[in-house]
Amino acid sequence: MKGKRSFLSCISGVFLWLFSWVPLSLTQENVFGSIDCLFRLNNNNAQVVIWIEDEAGRFAGTVFITDFIGRRGGGNRTADPDIDSGEGNRLSCFPVWVHRRNVIDTTYGIDNLYPPPAGKPSYPDDMDAVSEATPRPVMQIKTWMLSGPPSSQYTCWIEVNRSFDFNEHHSYSWYRAQPSVVFAATLQTGASADSAAVLDYIGYGSPDGSDGAIRPPDSTITTAAGLLMDMGGYRFKAVFSPGGNGLLGDPHGSAARRSFQLGQNYPNPFNSTTAIEYFLPETSLVRLSIIGLDGKTVTVLENERCLQAGTGQTGMEEASLGRRRQAASIFTE
Repeated sequence: MKGKRSFLSCISGVFLWLFSWVPLSLTQENVFGSIDCLFRLNNNNAQVVIWIEDEAGRFAGTVFITDFIGRRGGGNRTADPDIDSGEGNRLSCFPVWVHRRNVIDTTYGIDNLYPPPAGKPSYPDDMDAVSEATPRPVMQIKTWMLSGPPSSQYTCWIEVNRSFDFNEHHSYSWYRAQPSVVFAATLQTGASADSAAVLDYIGYGSPDGSDGAIRPPDSTITTAAGLLMDMGGYRFKAVFSPGGNGLLGDPHGSAARRSFQLGQNYPNPFNSTTAIEYFLPETSLVRLSIIGLDGKTVTVLENERCLQAGTGQTGMEEASLGRRRQAASIFTE
């Protein structure tokens, strides 16, 4: 296909996914660059926040936050000191983020680091742009646009928490269970693209939200460590792209995604069917083939079909592999 774009991702096995696409629109305007943050939740009940810090550790901006804490003010909705009541402030949700952000709010007559609900006079101007419902458990890409020349380095953080995620070490109230877990990926930024991917969490937050310290990983954290799904050797990935296409007047907004992304097929290995998720930054002609390591085409799943921009999924049945059924690999170009 003329104008074909390329992307590479690998996992173990003996089959290749050959994914080719041609954008139907190639217009792009130059900006200072963007940072894409990739993750996938294991369920749709978790709370998530993503933020960025510069090379000096200064808070640069919030990329994404789930609505419960963002628009709905779940961490700052009452003056009641009983944080464990049903309508209490969920101070244990994102303790690392709020202390790094360090913005004190007094909407309810007490000092609170969490943003108040939408509609309150002190509701942050930028909160609507980054607040969304808890994502479905499919690959997510959240983009932060640089509003000026980049620093030499940025660290992308993601903090994840889930109420009622009890274990024998963390069971504090009717909702407060294992504390938030934190992942961090550091990027070098400048004239060249860069990426960083991490598999393991670097620590966890305060169980009661009283401080912003990151506790080192230990055996008291069990299921919370898996709130982000392993996407083929990483749970959180950050990608810096110099230049690009974005919302120049809203550098911290939910800008359109900039690049093609291919998720790991799931389940893998598989018995009868498997599915692979992908993201197209714009409507494109797509060809998706399964290639054996001998270079021969096993089957074609999409044959130069016009697919709409956004997240999609395509599947493959075991029967299409015939006698060549083996554990799957992914290779795209």
